[in-house]
Amino acid sequence: MALVACADPVDATGDTVFTYAELDTEARRVAAGLQRELAPGSRVLVRAEGAEFVRGFLGCLYAGMVAVPLPPISDNRRHRERMAAVVADTQADVVLVSAEDRQRIADRTRDTGLEAARPLALTEMELPAAEDWKDPSAGTSDIAFIQYTSGSTSRPKGVPVSHGNILGNAAHSMRMTGATRADRWGGWLPMHHDFGLVYQLLTPLVMGASTALMDASAFLRRPYSWLRLIHRCGITVSGGPNFAYDLCCRTVTDEQMAGVDLSSWSSAVNGSEPISAAVMARFAERFAPFGLRPAAMTAGYGLAEGTVCVTLSPPRVPPTVTRVDAVRLSRDEFVPVGPDAGVEARMLVGCGPAHTDEFDLRIVDPASLRVRADGEVGEIWLRGPSVVQGYWQREEESRESFDATTAEGEGGFLRTGDLGVVHEGQLYITGRIKEVLVVNGRNLYPHDIEEVARESHPALSTGVGAAFTAFSLDGAEQVVLVHEYQSTDRGETALAEAVSRIRARVAAEFAVALPGVILVRRGQVRRTSSGKIQRAGTRQAWLEGALRVLHQDLSEPLTRLLARHRTASEPGEMTRR
Repeated sequence: MALVACADPVDATGDTVFTYAELDTEARRVAAGLQRELAPGSRVLVRAEGAEFVRGFLGCLYAGMVAVPLPPISDNRRHRERMAAVVADTQADVVLVSAEDRQRIADRTRDTGLEAARPLALTEMELPAAEDWKDPSAGTSDIAFIQYTSGSTSRPKGVPVSHGNILGNAAHSMRMTGATRADRWGGWLPMHHDFGLVYQLLTPLVMGASTALMDASAFLRRPYSWLRLIHRCGITVSGGPNFAYDLCCRTVTDEQMAGVDLSSWSSAVNGSEPISAAVMARFAERFAPFGLRPAAMTAGYGLAEGTVCVTLSPPRVPPTVTRVDAVRLSRDEFVPVGPDAGVEARMLVGCGPAHTDEFDLRIVDPASLRVRADGEVGEIWLRGPSVVQGYWQREEESRESFDATTAEGEGGFLRTGDLGVVHEGQLYITGRIKEVLVVNGRNLYPHDIEEVARESHPALSTGVGAAFTAFSLDGAEQVVLVHEYQSTDRGETALAEAVSRIRARVAAEFAVALPGVILVRRGQVRRTSSGKIQRAGTRQAWLEGALRVLHQDLSEPLTRLLARHRTASEPGEMTRR
């Protein structure tokens, strides 16, 4: 068996099952149908779920065409703008859809760009016989699909992943996971995300294992359904972002877990966003009574530009967790401390070995470009077979990001924008230098949040804001917005109303919470001489109490972080430590 597409993760009645022979036949038929319509190398949008997505996606690859997975269509304005940007960027003429979605998509294509792409429903097409398929003789350097970066920006970047990238990263993932062809992969991760597409679908298929897929929306509606899928399909390898494990801890009841056995689950991968040691520990403890072994918990680091998987913590042992000084870490200093050190600490999770066969990794000072020693924080640079060649149709950005050279003269590196440190052979992720916020596995762009906030209230319309993240002392990443407020009414009621409107608009546009909102006087948001917002500088000024604050509304974890940081910054504190 190659694939199980589960209509209902709890009930096997609606499952669609494919052997490798059946999957191969279906892919050839879809490819033959596409070859009748389009030239080799054409970009084909794929907007479907489950079995229909797999048939369409593999058919594109068999046809020698470039698949472009799309997320579900939403009524959200920014989502539609982003969709239109993807369609325009790829210049795709065709979108593959499921039959039930074809009319729905036709009714909802306004402002998405999809009105220019002809919808083809595979179940309604008269597909040719598999024997009509013509081998396109694709090479390892040919593009298999374009993965568009997830997030809120209206200008998403396309990451063109080659057949060679897929093959190399699949083999790498198998080695890092310790999996064999006897393992069964699966889960809920969406196919328009690299974690779902490459790690959950393509890796097991490339390596001759099997996978079981469920709809991401089913997990979000019923988090326990993920765990029930693992039980009924005997899944051994499954993963998700940190928020998924936290959601299960907070919402899944013993009644929902009745009869569930998780003892098959040998690799529970946590990746795609900052990893909380506390969440991993809670998840292991919460579901231990249902057969989950602590050693199944796995931490990982990856990114679309590296196909997906860069490193994973070793299989069958719990990830390494290191206690570090939280305040020093906020200054990009990695200082391990003991439990009796008398300082506030953050628990950092080791994401796996820093040096592997697939990736050549360096930690580099982002300013001087000098390679940093073990134990020193810097930007993570990568090169290797899994690193893609650049961004789709973006030569200048590709040169900047994919052809970096260290001060020592080593070249050809991808600058990830992520900050990390190598400690005792393990890679730890400490933050980011690029201006992108990762929330619930999604990339959100600060300028988008700032724009929405500015539009939410008249007193914010002529000022500027700075959105950034701060790691609370329990390791959770919290989104913070500092925004200038200009009005003669500075009473508490008016200020609180402005905060409420900001949060409501941001939640409506991006479906995320804002744990920290700080309203400041005009001119308090840090900017360069040319007017560019300095988000890192504003963040530091806020932490150090250097902003003229009118009103701030913070979550309890952020309040603790702020108090601890300012206490540690008092004269004599560094000397005492």
